[in-house]
Formats: sequence, structure tokens, C-alpha cells
Amino acid sequence: MILARGAFQPLTGNDLSWDEEGHPRSRRYDDGFFGSEDAVAESRHVFLGGSDLPQRFQTHAGERFVV
Repeated sequence: MILARGAFQPLTGNDLSWDEEGHPRSRRYDDGFFGSEDAVAESRHVFLGGSDLPQRFQTHAGERFVV
């Protein structure tokens, strides 16, 4: 969903649970929040790479940038 600049969309809860190894899981989506192998690499790939944030940070250096 694309919102108009300045529009506010509240976040809803995710019905969090914890698996046997202590990792957070979403009951709503029956999915883990990160893989157990390399969570840092997964976060870089999914959130930074998936949004092309490293390139966007460079392109908009010195400007106000909101994620």
C-alpha cells in the first residue's frame, strides 16, 4: 500500500510466540522472524538489499531520509 506523504498507518500486533530454541515467531503467519543460521546476513539481504537501502543512502547523502 502506498500512502500519501505524511499519512499515518498504525502498525498492528503480530501475535508473537517463541519456539523451542527461543527464537521469535509470528503465530499469524506461522513464520520465524529470522533464520537460525545467519540472522545478520538474512537481515542485510531482506531489509537492506530488498529495499536497496545502501544505494539509496548514497544517492540521498546529506538529505533527510526516513525508513
